[in-house]
Amino acid sequence: MKSTNMDTAQLVAVLNDLLQLDHDAALAYGLAIRELESDRLRSELEGHLQDHERHIEELENHIERLDGMRMPMPHLTGAFKLAVQAAAGPGNDRAVLLAFKANEMQARDKYVRVADMTLPPDVAETVNRAAADEERHYQWAVRSLEDMGASREDRDVKATKAFAHVHGRTADAVEAAERGAMHMTEHAHRALRNNSVRTVVTAGLALVGAGVVLQQFVRRR
Repeated sequence: MKSTNMDTAQLVAVLNDLLQLDHDAALAYGLAIRELESDRLRSELEGHLQDHERHIEELENHIERLDGMRMPMPHLTGAFKLAVQAAAGPGNDRAVLLAFKANEMQARDKYVRVADMTLPPDVAETVNRAAADEERHYQWAVRSLEDMGASREDRDVKATKAFAHVHGRTADAVEAAERGAMHMTEHAHRALRNNSVRTVVTAGLALVGAGVVLQQFVRRR
């Protein structure tokens, strides 16, 4: 079901959420590419990394056209996603791809959720194309692991899948709080630009509240 229309500040926050997601992915890709032993797998991942770099450029262009503030940095959860990838260790292509697949699952699922929103046509085109890229990347990881003889019944495959679901829920919750804070930041930014004193005060108070909520949420995690 399509979600309802959003205001411009909300749209910018959603686009920044995706922008940060692609920055998360670019870092994880860079690490995976360095650790893989297979030249073929490294080459294919480099091609997928170019997709993420294109996503970043396209999302930044949309944010700029909306006169919004860009967040060209990973999520708060980005360091943990990178740690998941690093834990695989060099020289074990199967472990590297299992960790990569876990990280790609979250990227795929988030793009699918955003693609189901009611978006401006030009933004929808970009998001749908990126969602198709994420599905292709994920399926590539699945096929590559199958070629290595990995089965869904294998212990390491089951453990990685279970971890991916738990981590995905936690990351989604933290990133949703970040998105809410970004929405209020963008709202305050627009209010300041419009020079509306009442709106600036309201947005400023809401922004402070969003920051406190986000800080407390992250501490609890």
